[in-house]
Amino acid sequence: MLRSWLGTIAFRRYVAAISRRVAARRNAEARTEGRWRRLRAWLIRHGDPVVMMAVGQRILAMPLSHELPVYRALFASYDRTLAHLAKAHHDAGVRLVMIDVGANIGDTMAVVLDVVPGARFTCIEGNPRYVALLERNVTRLDADASVVATYCDDGRGAAWQMTGDAHGSARLAPLSQGGNVVATTTLDRLFAGDARVRDVTLLKIDTDGADLRVLRGAATLLRERQPMVYFEFHPSLLRECGDDPDDLFPLLSAAGYSRARLYTNRGDTIGTVAVTPSFTADAEARIDGRVVEYLDILAWAPAHEAIVAALTALESRHGHSPRP
Repeated sequence: MLRSWLGTIAFRRYVAAISRRVAARRNAEARTEGRWRRLRAWLIRHGDPVVMMAVGQRILAMPLSHELPVYRALFASYDRTLAHLAKAHHDAGVRLVMIDVGANIGDTMAVVLDVVPGARFTCIEGNPRYVALLERNVTRLDADASVVATYCDDGRGAAWQMTGDAHGSARLAPLSQGGNVVATTTLDRLFAGDARVRDVTLLKIDTDGADLRVLRGAATLLRERQPMVYFEFHPSLLRECGDDPDDLFPLLSAAGYSRARLYTNRGDTIGTVAVTPSFTADAEARIDGRVVEYLDILAWAPAHEAIVAALTALESRHGHSPRP
């Protein structure tokens, strides 16, 4: 209990020092920032307690090692696309109904609820620690949300293990010798005949490399319901999972998706592109491995043009108008 309290204080002071440094564009806070960073690191090494941190206007429980508050302090645009997308649904007169694959601690839910309190969520997470925190945060937020504790893939029989469980992120990787197999399912199996997907408007996927496999396992959902799809495009991680990034085009095109908007991993808008055979190669060319480590992609079918128009208007007002 004491370490949780101390961790919360240290993490909040550390993030506040980062925010002041970024706002002032100078290093006057470096000494203070370093002091809280070292205390945080010590507490992470000695148990990584659960702390209570602000995400937007909400307070969420998370591990002290979670980097989300740091990213939000460093990058003003981080997570802004999801907030704009939620507001665009509202402005277009559409209730946001989201399936969130890789829901982690529920941070997307918190960001969205700041903008549209009436949104509905199905949160899917396989990591046991994050599932417990996700359920705790759903209760804290009093959200219209259900939690499904599972990992998702394409159902083709590959064996997976969990890896990289640090800094607020854990992902699936092909099973290696000595690894522990984790159970998976597909979205199509999970939601077969389920009323929760009848009016789904947004499928968000953040699985650190398994995104293409999750999409492949949702082929029926994509074809029949055509939700907007917001996913991470990280070619090197896709290849580590045995996937070819170019497989995105036929998958999206076959389901009726014709346009996509590209964003940097920091949340800055790049532009809007057609979903064509060169789509993924053009997207990968935007990644330099330094400033832009990966992209977030929003893909949509013609039925969602009203929401996209509202999104474009919001991004234009905030100085992030995409190129056509």
